[in-house]
Amino acid sequence: MTMFATVRTMRRIVLLAALFGLATVLSANAADDSWSQRLSNSLPGGWGPPDHFVFHSPADATAWRFGAFAGQYNSGRLLYLEFEPWRGARLYKPGYVGALNATYKAVDLPYLPVEIGLDFALAQHFGGQSFSEVAFAPTITWNWFPWNNYVYTRFRMGPLGVSYDTAVSKLEAADTVGRHTSRFLNYHVAELIFSPAKDANWEVFLGVHHRCGIYGLVGKVNGGSNYVTAGFRAGF
Repeated sequence: MTMFATVRTMRRIVLLAALFGLATVLSANAADDSWSQRLSNSLPGGWGPPDHFVFHSPADATAWRFGAFAGQYNSGRLLYLEFEPWRGARLYKPGYVGALNATYKAVDLPYLPVEIGLDFALAQHFGGQSFSEVAFAPTITWNWFPWNNYVYTRFRMGPLGVSYDTAVSKLEAADTVGRHTSRFLNYHVAELIFSPAKDANWEVFLGVHHRCGIYGLVGKVNGGSNYVTAGFRAGF
Protein backbone atom coordinates (compact mmCIF):
# COMPACT_ATOMS: atom_id res chain seq x y z
CA MET A 1 0.00 0.00 0.00
CA THR A 2 1.37 3.40 -0.94
CA MET A 3 1.75 6.24 1.54
CA PHE A 4 -1.13 8.13 -0.09
CA ALA A 5 -3.41 5.11 0.09
CA THR A 6 -2.47 4.64 3.75
CA VAL A 7 -3.33 8.27 4.51
CA ARG A 8 -6.66 7.95 2.70
CA THR A 9 -7.44 4.84 4.73
CA MET A 10 -6.59 6.63 7.98
CA ARG A 11 -8.86 9.52 7.00
CA ARG A 12 -11.72 7.10 6.41
CA ILE A 13 -11.13 5.50 9.82
CA VAL A 14 -11.18 8.91 11.52
CA LEU A 15 -14.40 9.83 9.68
CA LEU A 16 -16.05 6.55 10.66
CA ALA A 17 -14.98 7.05 14.28
CA ALA A 18 -16.44 10.55 14.28
CA LEU A 19 -19.72 9.28 12.80
CA PHE A 20 -19.83 6.49 15.37
CA GLY A 21 -19.29 9.00 18.16
CA LEU A 22 -22.07 11.20 16.83
CA ALA A 23 -24.41 8.24 16.61
CA THR A 24 -23.55 7.33 20.20
CA VAL A 25 -24.45 10.82 21.37
CA LEU A 26 -27.74 10.89 19.45
CA SER A 27 -28.76 7.46 20.71
CA ALA A 28 -28.01 8.19 24.36
CA ASN A 29 -30.20 6.67 27.06
CA ALA A 30 -33.60 8.37 27.32
CA ALA A 31 -32.84 9.16 30.96
CA ASP A 32 -30.03 11.37 29.68
CA ASP A 33 -32.14 13.03 27.01
CA SER A 34 -30.80 16.59 27.35
CA TRP A 35 -28.31 17.62 24.67
CA SER A 36 -25.91 18.86 27.33
CA GLN A 37 -25.86 15.51 29.12
CA ARG A 38 -25.24 13.68 25.84
CA LEU A 39 -22.43 16.04 24.94
CA SER A 40 -20.86 15.68 28.39
CA ASN A 41 -20.93 11.89 28.07
CA SER A 42 -19.25 12.00 24.66
CA LEU A 43 -16.32 14.26 25.58
CA PRO A 44 -13.10 13.40 27.44
CA GLY A 45 -13.22 13.61 31.23
CA GLY A 46 -13.59 17.09 32.66
CA TRP A 47 -15.24 18.60 29.59
CA GLY A 48 -18.87 19.33 28.89
CA PRO A 49 -21.15 21.91 27.31
CA PRO A 50 -20.44 25.54 28.17
CA ASP A 51 -22.60 27.01 30.90
CA HIS A 52 -20.80 30.34 30.59
CA PHE A 53 -18.10 32.07 28.58
CA VAL A 54 -14.80 33.45 29.83
CA PHE A 55 -13.89 36.75 28.20
CA HIS A 56 -10.29 38.01 28.12
CA SER A 57 -9.62 41.71 28.07
CA PRO A 58 -7.25 43.03 25.38
CA ALA A 59 -5.34 44.54 28.31
CA ASP A 60 -4.63 41.03 29.63
CA ALA A 61 -1.10 40.25 28.44
CA THR A 62 -1.62 36.50 28.85
CA ALA A 63 -4.33 36.57 26.15
CA TRP A 64 -1.76 37.54 23.50
CA ARG A 65 0.95 35.67 21.63
CA PHE A 66 3.49 37.24 19.29
CA GLY A 67 5.75 35.70 16.70
CA ALA A 68 6.60 35.39 13.03
CA PHE A 69 6.14 33.07 10.09
CA ALA A 70 7.56 32.56 6.62
CA GLY A 71 6.29 30.67 3.62
CA GLN A 72 6.39 29.93 -0.09
CA TYR A 73 3.75 30.51 -2.75
CA ASN A 74 1.77 27.46 -3.88
CA SER A 75 -0.77 27.47 -6.70
CA GLY A 76 -2.62 24.38 -5.42
CA ARG A 77 -6.24 24.49 -4.32
CA LEU A 78 -6.85 25.65 -0.76
CA LEU A 79 -8.65 22.51 0.42
CA TYR A 80 -5.86 20.31 -0.92
CA LEU A 81 -3.22 22.33 0.89
CA GLU A 82 -5.15 22.21 4.17
CA PHE A 83 -6.18 18.55 4.17
CA GLU A 84 -4.09 16.81 1.46
CA PRO A 85 -0.93 18.93 1.28
CA TRP A 86 1.02 16.37 -0.73
CA ARG A 87 -1.22 17.17 -3.72
CA GLY A 88 0.49 20.56 -3.98
CA ALA A 89 4.05 19.25 -3.69
CA ARG A 90 4.90 20.18 -7.30
CA LEU A 91 3.02 23.47 -7.36
CA TYR A 92 5.42 25.72 -5.44
CA LYS A 93 6.53 28.90 -7.18
CA PRO A 94 9.40 31.35 -6.48
CA GLY A 95 7.34 33.73 -4.37
CA TYR A 96 7.85 34.13 -0.62
CA VAL A 97 6.34 35.83 2.40
CA GLY A 98 7.74 36.79 5.78
CA ALA A 99 5.44 38.17 8.46
CA LEU A 100 5.10 39.38 12.01
CA ASN A 101 2.11 37.74 13.64
CA ALA A 102 -0.02 38.25 16.74
CA THR A 103 -2.96 36.25 18.11
CA TYR A 104 -5.46 37.32 20.74
CA LYS A 105 -7.58 34.84 22.71
CA ALA A 106 -10.85 36.71 23.27
CA VAL A 107 -13.22 34.01 24.57
CA ASP A 108 -12.80 30.63 26.25
CA LEU A 109 -15.51 27.99 26.41
CA PRO A 110 -14.21 26.43 29.64
CA TYR A 111 -16.04 23.11 29.36
CA LEU A 112 -15.35 22.65 25.68
CA PRO A 113 -11.91 22.51 24.00
CA VAL A 114 -12.75 25.64 21.99
CA GLU A 115 -11.57 29.25 22.01
CA ILE A 116 -12.42 32.27 19.89
CA GLY A 117 -9.87 34.92 19.00
CA LEU A 118 -8.28 37.19 16.44
CA ASP A 119 -5.28 36.82 14.13
CA PHE A 120 -3.16 39.74 12.92
CA ALA A 121 -0.39 39.66 10.31
CA LEU A 122 1.97 42.29 8.92
CA ALA A 123 3.70 40.68 5.95
CA GLN A 124 6.31 41.41 3.31
CA HIS A 125 6.18 39.59 -0.03
CA PHE A 126 9.36 39.04 -2.05
CA GLY A 127 10.90 36.86 -4.74
CA GLY A 128 10.09 38.36 -8.11
CA GLN A 129 7.61 40.80 -6.57
CA SER A 130 7.81 43.18 -3.63
CA PHE A 131 4.93 44.59 -1.62
CA SER A 132 3.53 44.62 1.92
CA GLU A 133 0.33 43.19 3.33
CA VAL A 134 -1.84 43.87 6.37
CA ALA A 135 -4.35 41.19 7.37
CA PHE A 136 -6.61 40.17 10.25
CA ALA A 137 -9.35 37.60 10.83
CA PRO A 138 -11.56 36.27 13.65
CA THR A 139 -10.55 32.69 14.47
CA ILE A 140 -11.87 29.61 16.21
CA THR A 141 -9.49 27.05 17.73
CA TRP A 142 -10.09 23.39 18.55
CA ASN A 143 -7.86 22.39 21.47
CA TRP A 144 -8.27 18.62 21.86
CA PHE A 145 -6.57 15.73 20.10
CA PRO A 146 -6.09 12.23 21.59
CA TRP A 147 -2.29 12.57 21.69
CA ASN A 148 -2.26 15.90 23.56
CA ASN A 149 -0.58 14.37 26.62
CA TYR A 150 2.50 13.85 24.44
CA VAL A 151 2.43 16.80 22.01
CA TYR A 152 -0.19 19.43 22.75
CA THR A 153 -1.89 20.05 19.41
CA ARG A 154 -4.47 22.60 18.30
CA PHE A 155 -6.17 23.45 15.02
CA ARG A 156 -6.98 27.12 14.38
CA MET A 157 -8.96 28.55 11.48
CA GLY A 158 -10.20 31.97 10.42
CA PRO A 159 -12.12 31.63 7.14
CA LEU A 160 -13.35 35.23 6.82
CA GLY A 161 -11.12 38.24 7.33
CA VAL A 162 -9.59 41.25 5.64
CA SER A 163 -6.34 41.49 3.66
CA TYR A 164 -4.87 44.54 1.95
CA ASP A 165 -1.80 44.43 -0.33
CA THR A 166 0.13 47.60 -1.14
CA ALA A 167 0.50 46.38 -4.75
CA VAL A 168 -1.17 43.87 -7.03
CA SER A 169 0.45 40.43 -6.81
CA LYS A 170 1.56 39.04 -10.16
CA LEU A 171 1.47 35.48 -8.86
CA GLU A 172 -2.00 35.96 -7.44
CA ALA A 173 -3.24 37.48 -10.70
CA ALA A 174 -2.00 34.41 -12.55
CA ASP A 175 -4.24 32.22 -10.36
CA THR A 176 -7.44 34.21 -10.84
CA VAL A 177 -10.02 34.17 -13.62
CA GLY A 178 -9.10 36.70 -16.30
CA ARG A 179 -5.94 37.54 -14.33
CA HIS A 180 -8.11 39.95 -12.34
CA THR A 181 -7.26 40.44 -8.67
CA SER A 182 -7.42 43.24 -6.12
CA ARG A 183 -5.35 44.76 -3.37
CA PHE A 184 -8.30 44.24 -1.01
CA LEU A 185 -9.47 40.61 -0.60
CA ASN A 186 -10.77 38.12 1.93
CA TYR A 187 -8.13 36.72 4.32
CA HIS A 188 -8.23 33.07 5.37
CA VAL A 189 -5.82 31.51 7.85
CA ALA A 190 -5.53 27.87 8.93
CA GLU A 191 -2.89 26.45 11.29
CA LEU A 192 -1.91 23.22 12.99
CA ILE A 193 -0.21 24.29 16.22
CA PHE A 194 2.18 22.29 18.41
CA SER A 195 3.55 22.99 21.91
CA PRO A 196 5.14 20.84 24.63
CA ALA A 197 2.21 21.22 27.04
CA LYS A 198 -1.12 22.98 27.48
CA ASP A 199 0.38 25.68 29.70
CA ALA A 200 3.56 26.20 27.61
CA ASN A 201 4.22 29.83 26.74
CA TRP A 202 5.51 29.07 23.21
CA GLU A 203 4.32 27.18 20.15
CA VAL A 204 5.30 26.30 16.59
CA PHE A 205 2.87 25.97 13.73
CA LEU A 206 2.33 24.94 10.12
CA GLY A 207 -0.26 26.87 8.20
CA VAL A 208 -1.78 28.29 5.04
CA HIS A 209 -1.94 32.04 4.44
CA HIS A 210 -4.70 32.53 1.87
CA ARG A 211 -6.32 35.45 0.05
CA CYS A 212 -9.35 35.17 -2.22
CA GLY A 213 -12.38 36.92 -3.65
CA ILE A 214 -14.84 34.31 -2.27
CA TYR A 215 -15.94 33.28 -5.76
CA GLY A 216 -16.39 36.83 -6.96
CA LEU A 217 -18.05 38.31 -3.87
CA VAL A 218 -15.05 40.53 -3.08
CA GLY A 219 -13.85 42.82 -5.87
CA LYS A 220 -15.36 40.44 -8.45
CA VAL A 221 -12.23 38.34 -8.01
CA ASN A 222 -12.61 34.63 -8.74
CA GLY A 223 -9.50 32.90 -7.42
CA GLY A 224 -6.76 33.81 -5.00
CA SER A 225 -3.34 32.92 -3.61
CA ASN A 226 -1.79 30.57 -1.07
CA TYR A 227 1.40 30.54 0.94
CA VAL A 228 2.33 27.41 2.87
CA THR A 229 3.93 28.69 6.08
CA ALA A 230 5.79 27.69 9.22
CA GLY A 231 6.22 29.88 12.26
CA PHE A 232 6.79 30.44 15.97
CA ARG A 233 4.85 32.36 18.64
CA ALA A 234 5.43 33.04 22.32
CA GLY A 235 3.29 34.46 25.12
CA PHE A 236 3.66 35.81 28.62
